[in-house]
Amino acid sequence: MAKQLNILFVCSEATPLAKTGGMADVCDAIPTYLAKSGHQVDVMLPAYQAIDTTGVEVETLLKKIDIPLGEQTVTGSVLAAKIDRPWRALLVKQDELFDRPGLYVDPDSGRDYPDNAQRFAFFAKAAMETIKQAKLKYDVVHAHDWQGALVVSYLRKRAEQSPLWAKPATLFTIHNLGYQGLFPAEAGVYFDLPEAFASGETEFGGQWGLLKGGLVHADFISTVSEKYAKEIQTPELGFGLHEVLTARADRLVGITHGVDDTIWNPAIDPYIAEKYDAKNFQGKQTCKADLLKQFGLPLEWGHKPVLGFIGRLIEQKGLDLILAVADDMVAHGFMLVFLGTGEKKYEQALLELARRFPEAVAARIDFSEKLAHQIEAGADLLLLPSIYEPCGLSQMYSHKYGTLPVVRATGGLDDTVKGWSKNARHPNGFKFNDANPEALLKTLADAAIIYEDKKRWQKMIDNAMAVDHSWDKAVSKYVRLYNKIIREKKAAAKKAKQAPAS
Repeated sequence: MAKQLNILFVCSEATPLAKTGGMADVCDAIPTYLAKSGHQVDVMLPAYQAIDTTGVEVETLLKKIDIPLGEQTVTGSVLAAKIDRPWRALLVKQDELFDRPGLYVDPDSGRDYPDNAQRFAFFAKAAMETIKQAKLKYDVVHAHDWQGALVVSYLRKRAEQSPLWAKPATLFTIHNLGYQGLFPAEAGVYFDLPEAFASGETEFGGQWGLLKGGLVHADFISTVSEKYAKEIQTPELGFGLHEVLTARADRLVGITHGVDDTIWNPAIDPYIAEKYDAKNFQGKQTCKADLLKQFGLPLEWGHKPVLGFIGRLIEQKGLDLILAVADDMVAHGFMLVFLGTGEKKYEQALLELARRFPEAVAARIDFSEKLAHQIEAGADLLLLPSIYEPCGLSQMYSHKYGTLPVVRATGGLDDTVKGWSKNARHPNGFKFNDANPEALLKTLADAAIIYEDKKRWQKMIDNAMAVDHSWDKAVSKYVRLYNKIIREKKAAAKKAKQAPAS
């Protein structure tokens, strides 16, 4: 039997506790499947205002931790919560820093909290203190994005200060290289790694680059699809870090996400109007009618193809491409349903579009897990024309729900969607290459034609629902990677011990 591993996930969000994007789902799904395989998993994140522990069994793991932040010492605590998951949640509590309405961004201003350097320095230092003070013996620390990167840097740079810090192998996962945790040089008083900044390990363009530190200091780096692992080694999508990544290419792997079919599954989904599956598909029409009703669109137009969009309203997600041809989409007979929040200019543009076409377009400037499920179930197609996309989860959810994704051929979208063409075998969506509105519109025109051919349309739906996006495959790759990192770390330690003193 394979050795049971003791693993700590360090992340800034995890479903069902706190979520702004797909990373939260990933930091729930991987620990869940690891735990089901017999591994012990803790997931550590800040105790945000959004986390409701009502009715949850919570105990105080560390009653008091004193963390140096610049010239101050800030006191917090660490709670252990047993939620309805097979992993344990460790919550870093410090109300002055985390008891706020947003996770990273002030919802009133739409801007990052100005003290994010202090907030996530506290979080990282609290993670280190928790390991030491609670005597937690982890085999692997798996940190995520810039908010968790400092923990990887501390484990590398401070290993000699505690055997509990020296023991774990480290894996650092990039969910989106575009978010790097950049802070001015003077923020170093909170991070306490002057030697790493001076050496360039955490310095990026004269600023602190927390994500860069994770890339440099981790035993291994992973990212969220095979294609994205290649793309981030190029100047075009490396965001200035491509040379760092190419230098560590032998320690960089891409593992494409999966879908948790206990949550995203139309056969058991509690949020949708009628459950259905590939063999009993008629329920999807009921879900489509319900979606139109939820968004105030005319039911008598239910024969038209419905295009859904779920996600952050930012440039990366291809909003400029969509808005440039939105009028043409309506002219082609599509109905459009949008769900998301983000930049004010996109929020206003979508609301204006809905005002101009009240019978064809609806926009909900919000995020609702329930509505996200209802769009996946009720839409005919899902729009994902991203400028770049590390992995993406929505296109895989769409396959499960028989909703055909329309994607640009980038990152994980390219890895997971087989686009329609005249000669394509088993297509399960629509795909275009060039990041321009004309390419998107041409692809949608093809989709509109095929939609009218019900036999071909249903065949594509059957192809989509037959795709295996299970987390089991992805998690088995993580377990193999964890074991490889552990073996290499032990071998390196043994070699260093045997080397003659200079």
